[in-house]
Amino acid sequence: MQRVASKISEEQKREIYHELSESGQANAYFYLMVALSGTVATLGLLTNSAAVIIGAMLIAPLMNPIISGSLAITLGDTQLLRRASFAEFTGLALAIVLSTFITLLSPTRELTPEILARIEPTLFDLLIALASGAAGAYTITYHPKSAALPGVAIATALMPPLCVVGIGLATYEYAVVMGGFLLFLANLIAISLASSIVFLLAGFTSKFTGEKDEVLSVRQRFMISIAMLVLISIPLITIMARAVDRNQTDKLILQSLSDNLQIIPRTELVTYQYQRDSKGLEIYAVVRSPEHFTPNQLREIENLLEYRLKAPVSLQLQMVRVAEVNRHGLIDSPPLAPEEGAVVPAMGTTLSPEQAGIVLNNPEKLIEDILVEKNRVSPDFLWRTFSFSYDRETSTYKVTLHLEAEATIDGSLPSLLTTLMEDRLKRKVLLSIVQPMVEVSEVEEEEVDPDLESVPGSKV
Repeated sequence: MQRVASKISEEQKREIYHELSESGQANAYFYLMVALSGTVATLGLLTNSAAVIIGAMLIAPLMNPIISGSLAITLGDTQLLRRASFAEFTGLALAIVLSTFITLLSPTRELTPEILARIEPTLFDLLIALASGAAGAYTITYHPKSAALPGVAIATALMPPLCVVGIGLATYEYAVVMGGFLLFLANLIAISLASSIVFLLAGFTSKFTGEKDEVLSVRQRFMISIAMLVLISIPLITIMARAVDRNQTDKLILQSLSDNLQIIPRTELVTYQYQRDSKGLEIYAVVRSPEHFTPNQLREIENLLEYRLKAPVSLQLQMVRVAEVNRHGLIDSPPLAPEEGAVVPAMGTTLSPEQAGIVLNNPEKLIEDILVEKNRVSPDFLWRTFSFSYDRETSTYKVTLHLEAEATIDGSLPSLLTTLMEDRLKRKVLLSIVQPMVEVSEVEEEEVDPDLESVPGSKV
């Protein structure tokens, strides 16, 4: 391990310092290579060509000023840091302007998959940049003639995010601009910190340049870099969490639709899209089916989707009617356009009893069955009628149950009925029970002796 990360000689330090000082400067060669690599990367992104984009990464010179600046941070060399920063940020500006100009001249400005892949950076991109920066600094320090440098250039991928920023500006897609710049900034900070750590382990200190430097100042410089790394990690973690949630939602929607569309046998899901807002999920699906879905069936599929996704769902289906046909006619499928007055038999289902109880029965029937069963078990439970409504924003059924005046109930009845309804409806239930009061007459009539004659003016 000592051999792998040992300190290098003073002569090697001078050679590395001289080489990085030269390669990190802004000169005609640097700007020419920025322009050429930016052109190649922009065209590769617009044409969705991964091979062209990789070629642009190989000739892009933007990593040199970053490595040079990292050495300057380790040494506390403000002059070298100033030169490297000037080269990096002017090269950055040139790449963005050039990419914007090329996109404006392009006949097609579609956001290709290669572009979209670079607008939502995650924590993985930061980790890749850290490893790449460490690999680049290590290779320059210990094996400057290694064949690993081209691979490091590909892994760091500094030029494509900047070209994504330019494409976003040209197409007025500011989400693309922010995503591309966030990816570049994360790469910049991670590569700089990782390279600085490698140079420090190799023995580069302020003593090498002859400048006075205290250990505390070195710590301060690294603490600033670490703080920037932590700050840039926050949006990356947020984006990553959003991506994981989106993937899980996609899987749940696909599985739920595929399963529950079998209310009508041989129904096939073609494609679907969804969007989430403050009110829940709106799902638009295209299906092929031998029959049309009824509104009640659609509502029950929505209920099952809401149960799995734990959010309100609005489902819209586009139906494509299909039928199997051979030379003898339709095979096991109702006519697409039945003759007037013809009776088309209903098709059976292959659902399990549990699915049938949830899907085929509408909410009114499910609630009524629960009340009938309760009345069968407890004859004193006398109900008159009920009503309900469904709050899609909270995925809650609000049920109002009207009992007969003479019905006998105990304190556990509301919770028992609520539990049964929630189990059947697969939703939260708010139950209200209304029972009229029994009116008892307190007036007792006095018995009158028939043998007595009433006297006018007297009270009997």
